[in-house]
Amino acid sequence: GLAALYYVTSFIIAVRLLAVGPLAGPRAVAFGLLVTLLLGNALWNAAFFRRRDLRLSWLVALIYALLALGLAAALWRADRVALWVLAPYLLYLIYGTWWVYRVWQLEISGRAAQQAHAADGDASVQRNVG
Repeated sequence: GLAALYYVTSFIIAVRLLAVGPLAGPRAVAFGLLVTLLLGNALWNAAFFRRRDLRLSWLVALIYALLALGLAAALWRADRVALWVLAPYLLYLIYGTWWVYRVWQLEISGRAAQQAHAADGDASVQRNVG
């Protein structure tokens, strides 16, 4: 699915950056950002799926989105075809970042509702006892 497309996209970009010759200048910057982006993706997966920490996931998603924009800027200078390969992922990233934020906000709302419900329950128990 989507994860496979992400790795295929990353692979195509890496091949394009490495195939031209020695890594130098804008291509080296772009390649470094690509590797950092892949590591950022692994970090987000760990925060979201392993730790189930939605606040941390949101923070990592913001940093990740900035890294993706940095990669896009670097690819603008290094390889515009690779930038076009990345473009659909950048569009998806707008949705993905918004989705992580909404899940985090829903968790906050759910916790607040549970706390309010628990407080109402405590108050009714106290009224019944007293």
